[in-house]
Parts: sequence; C-alpha cells; structure tokens
Amino acid sequence: MRIPVPPSSTDTTIAMAKTGPMTPTLLRQRLHSCCFACGDNTSAGLGLRCEAACGGVARARFIPQPWMRGYADRLHGGIVATVLDSAMTQCLFQHGVAAVTADLRVRFRRPALMTSRFEVIARIVEQRHGVWCAAAELLSQEVRIATATARFVNLQYPEGDIRAER
Repeated sequence: MRIPVPPSSTDTTIAMAKTGPMTPTLLRQRLHSCCFACGDNTSAGLGLRCEAACGGVARARFIPQPWMRGYADRLHGGIVATVLDSAMTQCLFQHGVAAVTADLRVRFRRPALMTSRFEVIARIVEQRHGVWCAAAELLSQEVRIATATARFVNLQYPEGDIRAER
C-alpha cells in the first residue's frame, strides 16, 4: 500500500503550527545543524537532503557508504530507520514545523542491499492536538524496501532560550 497524499485541507491545519517566517533551510540550520542524518555541522553523518515535491512530499536520494554496513551485503537497519525518520522530520520542516519524534515504527520489507541506490519519500498524514503523524518509504528502483510511520510533537524550548526565538 502506497502512502496516501494528505488532502489539501490539511494546509490550513499545517499553518497553525508554523514556527514563524523560518524557511525549511533556516529551520534545519538553526535547530538541526548537528543532526547525524541531515546536519550541516557534522563531518560524520549521512548528509541527507530532502527536497519538496508535489503534494507536500519530501524526497531525497541516498547512496550507502561502506561504513553503513550491517551484514556484509546489507545496509544496517538502524541507518534505514534513521533515513526514514530524518525524511519525515525534513518534511515537517518543509511545512514550517519544528517537531521531535515521539514514536517511530519501521517495517523492513526487503533487504537493503549495499549496492543499491535509494530514494526516500515522506509525507505528513495528519495533525491533531499538537501531534503530527507522518509516513515514509525507502525505495530502490521503485521497489519498497522499508516503510515507517511516526508521531511527532512540536519542539519546545524554555521561554527566553535563544533557540525559541523566531
């Protein structure tokens, strides 16, 4: 089953949790710059960069590196989970939302072979009571390798913390 695209009516819901005039790039740089998966200020990371696509979708291409190995010919499952989680987080950034993962469920459907090139696609599924639900899938040549669903809660800092400024 493919991840459903949220109806356009969610655009108004999404706008309610916006962090202000921050762009997706500014959100990532200001709040997420040291992230292992997508941060700019880390030399030992995945370097994952998602781009906005039609229907509010975030997409990125991903090529495994030798240090990401689990078993000899397979990408480590923790890396797969990290890529899926990061894509969903970056999808939220693209909608102006800064949130943290509260719950993550990953389903490994096929082996993620080290020789593969991957594409990760993430979508916001719904938002209710300050909780964002997202879904993502990892594909190789249009074959689903892994899927994930997650719940995110809005990122909050104590009042006066410079990171809370908009």
